[in-house]
Amino acid sequence: METVLKKKELDREAGDRISFITFIISQFARAYKMSRQDAYRYLKNTAE
Repeated sequence: METVLKKKELDREAGDRISFITFIISQFARAYKMSRQDAYRYLKNTAE
């Protein structure tokens, strides 16, 4: 039972992170007037 609860908790945490990252990329793209794909590439390249 504990394993199932931990998995649900991890799934929710992963989903929350994905939602947050998607939001940040969209807002960055809007602020700098670029496509979301270009914003993603830019952010990914600067993070490396």
